[in-house]
Amino acid sequence: WKEVLMRHFHDTFAGTLSANVAMENIRNLITVLAQIKRIKEKILARLVKALSREEKDVENILILNTLPWKRTIIVRDEKSGRPVVIRDVPGFGYKIVKPNQKSAVGTLRLYQRGRLIIAESKKYILFVDKKSGLIAQIYDKKLEQKILARPMELRIYRDDPNLFRKSITGVPAGIFDAWEIFIYDRKKPVYEHPRLVGIEIVENNSARIVIRAKLKYTMFPRGTLLINLNYTLSDEDKIQIELNIKSRCGHKLVKLVIPIIHAGDYAIYGAPYGYIKRRDFSSPNATRHEKAKYEVPSVGWVLVPTTWGSVAVATDNRFGFSKDGEELQISILKTPTYPAEAYYRIFMVLPEWARSPALAESAINKIFFALNNAIWKLLIRRYIDQGSLSCRIAIISNKEQKPIYGLRLWRELITPININYVASEPETYQVISINDDEVFGHLKPADTDMNVILRLVNYSEEPKDIRVQGANIRKIWEIDVFENKRREIDAINSEFRISLKRNEIKTYKLVRLSTRRE
Repeated sequence: WKEVLMRHFHDTFAGTLSANVAMENIRNLITVLAQIKRIKEKILARLVKALSREEKDVENILILNTLPWKRTIIVRDEKSGRPVVIRDVPGFGYKIVKPNQKSAVGTLRLYQRGRLIIAESKKYILFVDKKSGLIAQIYDKKLEQKILARPMELRIYRDDPNLFRKSITGVPAGIFDAWEIFIYDRKKPVYEHPRLVGIEIVENNSARIVIRAKLKYTMFPRGTLLINLNYTLSDEDKIQIELNIKSRCGHKLVKLVIPIIHAGDYAIYGAPYGYIKRRDFSSPNATRHEKAKYEVPSVGWVLVPTTWGSVAVATDNRFGFSKDGEELQISILKTPTYPAEAYYRIFMVLPEWARSPALAESAINKIFFALNNAIWKLLIRRYIDQGSLSCRIAIISNKEQKPIYGLRLWRELITPININYVASEPETYQVISINDDEVFGHLKPADTDMNVILRLVNYSEEPKDIRVQGANIRKIWEIDVFENKRREIDAINSEFRISLKRNEIKTYKLVRLSTRRE
């Protein structure tokens, strides 16, 4: 933990910036994810066995929705290879459908006009520029509104350390080779754009359209970035971008820039069990404190309010967002050197006068420090984010400015789809229903018995009176975090009514009936 804390920066995943511990941490994460995947496959297999009717000679698609809201989910039928649109899958429930039914057919179409490739769904029209390989415009048909102020950009910044800004340790941040390109007291950052090397349509059917652009950046005297962008439009009513990068560059920072038309001067960023509102560092109304917070280590999503509604953006990468006026910037890749403890210790043995701010700002020290830093980089040459990397980004627009839109988009992005084949006729079943879309629910097994824990989070600024229903619920207890009972919730006409204050979190134990369907 000393290694992690000493080398942890504010806007990246803890433990991935130390050369000594990064690989160990990543191996641990891979192990945990593999174990979770095996557990999920085992549970899904048990569910399929319980639902299958052996006397039935049918094989339909079972889709399990572990999120609390109703969803449209697109899956691929392994038998035919065709995508299948499964609409209205209930929250905390499942749906069994025939893969060839008419409702499983999508509504998309694709065409080209001049230098544009155009994909259209019921909600969006997506315009991709064949010259740049980037999204030129997104049009919301329901709102009759353009989403972008201008085409998106993929910027590659020269990520040189700031030699004269103090780090949290009291020494210049430059010795850590940290990315300081957006700090407000620096000059305008320098960036370049990758060039397009190819564009193609890799999938085109009524349910899903995928356009792939291949870009390349070459660094002098050596170093390359190969970037594949897959743009996906589907009947799920969202724009999805998948980035696959092969990195062989040092001291570069890659950002995807989404210019949002008529954006306000603040944004709402995701946080654990909540969110924060923060003004742009470049806003004329920003304080000195707000100017210093140019990038936010968000938990996966951001909501940008506009004069006409809002735009929500979610990602599964480990970096944060920054916002500069109409520009929403998503950090994709950062390649500084790993921090070196030896360099830190060498600096700390210098006399006090040699570490003073006055000397640091002198012309001779600037020259000495720049040369010293360059020599040190040549000696270390251990860069972060090398090799193959990937991340996904999802975008939606709404006429309202509710933070729950950002959370829902992110949860759908990171929650794996659970699909299998089952020998059973089509049916829809919901274990638990929550009647309010601004309340997020999370289910887990109880630690002390065979019942279920339901944690509710109110993502609204207003208090909520919600109703929880479930055919298998006998009674509900409000509990504390240690699952100690506080009070029983009375049922009214088979409904359990729960009150939540603004942004409140509450936990309940659902006492189940003993049935075959549990």
